[in-house]
Amino acid sequence: MNERSVRTLLWSSGILLLTGGMVMSPSARLLAFGLAAVLAVLAVAFGRRRLRLVAVVLTFVSLLLVVQVYPNAKQDFSDYRQNANARR
Repeated sequence: MNERSVRTLLWSSGILLLTGGMVMSPSARLLAFGLAAVLAVLAVAFGRRRLRLVAVVLTFVSLLLVVQVYPNAKQDFSDYRQNANARR
């Protein structure tokens, strides 16, 4: 993979991190941070030197945010399920 593609993966990962930080829904945050982590891991796999270092940092930050948001997203799914069952 060429350097331009790796840079695109890194930019996309960063944009998803910012988007996840702005979204209020825990489920959407989990999705955005998870996708950011996947893109950053791909950049780690195919990047070279400096780009790989940036990708490792983005991966680490993304995974930390996923771990932080997961309990809220799980509770959100649980609340949704209870509301759906109550309306039947």
